[in-house]
Amino acid sequence: MEMHEIKYFLAACRTLNFHRAAELSHVSQPALTRAVQKLEAELGGHLFHRERNQIRVTDFGRLMRSHLEQVLREIRPRWPRRAFSNSKQHRSP
Repeated sequence: MEMHEIKYFLAACRTLNFHRAAELSHVSQPALTRAVQKLEAELGGHLFHRERNQIRVTDFGRLMRSHLEQVLREIRPRWPRRAFSNSKQHRSP
């Protein structure tokens, strides 16, 4: 599991739309979708019900959202600031 997969999943939870989540995350929609699918495979379950242009969070997705938000709250103070930025550019601390 990689940090960007968690960030993309949480963005999709907030927007309930992969396209908008990708825009907020400054990545392409296919890249975000692939990352979420990889996370689903790693976790062993579907995080979203996918319907036309909308997504709904599954029960498993709600459980994982709560857990992953807690994980981010706990590790965020220990990680370099750039690890949580939306930009792909590396900046000096």
